Amino acid sequence: MDLPAVERAVEMIAGCTTLYAFGGGGVSSWLIEEIQNRFFRLGIRVIPCADHQLQFMLASTTERGDLVFCCSLTGDNAELARTVSVAREYGALSLGLVPPDSLLAGVVDALLPIDMPADEDILSPA
Repeated sequence: MDLPAVERAVEMIAGCTTLYAFGGGGVSSWLIEEIQNRFFRLGIRVIPCADHQLQFMLASTTERGDLVFCCSLTGDNAELARTVSVAREYGALSLGLVPPDSLLAGVVDALLPIDMPADEDILSPA
């Protein structure tokens, strides 16, 4: 675990006005709901969204002080990367819970690197 990265993430989350939790896909969709479940209890306003079109629209309403927290097991979600770019244009910061050598890792302001092997059998229940 990259302790300085975790400390930076904690500072970003604790200091934000609104936390936008964005992801897409099975685990990422579940994770953004869990982010809302955990952080609203700390008094942080959280807006989770798993729909790429709505994420893009929400990104255009962000402002300085807001944080876009992206979750992706692959980190290669082009729609989410585009959303981050829009949010940054409006002054929001971005944090990624993504693999370090991924598309999203290259566009976020701060990174919480994850190392998850790709699951090639998307139809398996296991």
